[in-house]
Amino acid sequence: MRLLIAALLLLSSAPESHAREYLEEVESEVFKTVGTPQEITKRARSCALEILEADEVSYSDSASQGLFATRSQDLSAKASGTSVLVDVDIEGGKVIANSRRAFTAKMLKKNVKSRVAILARDQRFKIRHTKIEHLQESSGYMKNSGYTRVGKWLGSGHKDVTKQLNIVSSELADCIQNPESGQDDDW
Repeated sequence: MRLLIAALLLLSSAPESHAREYLEEVESEVFKTVGTPQEITKRARSCALEILEADEVSYSDSASQGLFATRSQDLSAKASGTSVLVDVDIEGGKVIANSRRAFTAKMLKKNVKSRVAILARDQRFKIRHTKIEHLQESSGYMKNSGYTRVGKWLGSGHKDVTKQLNIVSSELADCIQNPESGQDDDW
């Protein structure tokens, strides 16, 4: 009991600035590869189209039914899809794209979306995720608001989201660094 009271006091005395921190950006390491910024950007554009998804996502809840309802009815909604590529600047060495990725964390189906920037320089590039939001595909009896910002507090799932974004960055980097591996010339 004392431990519970101490934990509640500790949480209630946390400064308000900690309660409002959100995951704003996830940036990769700088990857090395061959080519000029223009060559790297062309490969990045192709890899973004090959790897990234920005499809429609369905989510649902049973919030209006109440906990003791006799009939179950899922209230479904959809987050509409969008195009993957937003902007490609070959000369400037930049590809801007949308990304959505489904994943499971703690037995819950989730989805994370972000704006992906692939930035190329001479023989190197990095990948930056911004506009990061996530959703839980089914929230049961709680209202499902769809995509929301990712908080950086205990239990918010920000570590799972960061892990998924790093996986996306790794897949993109592998494709950009190894352009020949995805080609099948023997058909």
